[in-house]
Amino acid sequence: MKSLLLTGFIFLALTSSAFAQKAQKSGSASQTLNISFGDVIDIRFVSNDQKSGPLLQMIFNTADDYFNGIESPQQTLKVRSNKKFSVSVRAMNTLNGGNQSLPSFIYMKVPQNHTGGQIAAAFSNTTYQRLSNNNLVLLENGNKGDDQDFSVQYKAKPGSIVDPGVYNIDVIFTASPY
Repeated sequence: MKSLLLTGFIFLALTSSAFAQKAQKSGSASQTLNISFGDVIDIRFVSNDQKSGPLLQMIFNTADDYFNGIESPQQTLKVRSNKKFSVSVRAMNTLNGGNQSLPSFIYMKVPQNHTGGQIAAAFSNTTYQRLSNNNLVLLENGNKGDDQDFSVQYKAKPGSIVDPGVYNIDVIFTASPY
């Protein structure tokens, strides 16, 4: 009986030791992540994936160019936003390094709009609207998302109001939460 009791005691001691070793081989820890999401909005030209689009040159060589105007190729921009958005546009003229008011010969239309929003009342996808030094709403109520794109096209029609020279017109697009 002593040997049976001794065997039982040894068995219990070994079993307890095995459970104790298993418990010591594991552990746990936890951490709380505090994640803050802010408003994010970005606008870029698709052709170069930059905030500054490629240089467009419009060269007037004939009377037809001056009086009928020259159209640029379409320029596609994309907006990435986590909120609905609008896009406004304005133009600034620089002649020989000095800022001057914009000549009234630069026009723009929106031939394609894949933003889920609407082209603002002042603009159209078929007819050109004169640009201004003031912000004009171009698109309204665009959908949030990663790749909301639209295209613009310019037309310069100076007629006889512009003196010969090189005019640099900066067209500035601003995407804002709607």
